[in-house]
Amino acid sequence: MVNSGASTARSRWPALLRALIGLGILWWVFLKIPLDEFKESWAASVAGWPWLIGGIICTLLGLLAAAFRWHILLRAQSVQLPWSRVFRIFFIGQFFNAFMPGSCGGDAARIYCVFKDTSLKRTEAMSTVVVDRGVGLITLILFACSILLLSKPEWLHAAWIQPLALLILLGIALAIIAFFAGLHQYIFQHLPLLRHWIKAGAWGALLTKVYHAFDGYRRHYSALSAAVLLSLMNMAGLTLACYSFGRRLGIALPLADYYILFPIITVLSAIPITPGGLGLREGLFAELF
Repeated sequence: MVNSGASTARSRWPALLRALIGLGILWWVFLKIPLDEFKESWAASVAGWPWLIGGIICTLLGLLAAAFRWHILLRAQSVQLPWSRVFRIFFIGQFFNAFMPGSCGGDAARIYCVFKDTSLKRTEAMSTVVVDRGVGLITLILFACSILLLSKPEWLHAAWIQPLALLILLGIALAIIAFFAGLHQYIFQHLPLLRHWIKAGAWGALLTKVYHAFDGYRRHYSALSAAVLLSLMNMAGLTLACYSFGRRLGIALPLADYYILFPIITVLSAIPITPGGLGLREGLFAELF
């Protein structure tokens, strides 16, 4: 008989390790900060309360744009949830983002909540969360790359940007291939290996159902276009919030620098290394800024 206590203890080790990694990165960041300079910056920031209020407002507007983006994608899949419910589930997901690994933990919470609200279109509801995350990240990366090329081409010679650029370009290439493959109707019928596998059992039936859920977006270009536009609004709001908080702390960097660095930090913080990106995000801010 399996010892349930030992099994639970083993399952806690990965979460504990991630938490320790996050705390270690935070400790490393704080060691690099001169305490006198930190005290002066904090004292000076007290007088900059309008920037703080502006940052909070921009954060709220950015998150509302993301919540409305998901609402549109749900409607495109005929998952009829009222806006008030979508709003609540979205912000429940934001709460879980703060404690689960990476910034994708809230997606699992959203899927769980929406599964409780719908019994007939669960696969379609799940697809909206995946598409919502994918559209947001791809729009974020492409916009940051565009700003980088247009306003800061000299940054391309920086040692840290080259491996990062290769990683980002690889991710974009894979996303584009997956996108156009998804637009090809009945793609499984043209791949003999997959055609045999999907007929083999329950997993094949599930894969076919998931594919048809994503295939539904071929008829909803308007919803995808609106999702891209709302992604830009989300990114603009959150980046302006970051800029406002930076100005409150006396960081006088150009806004264009924020629109390059903040998306990069956001994407890298999504890697599930520490709970909620704890320490990873702060370390990236300290190094890149």
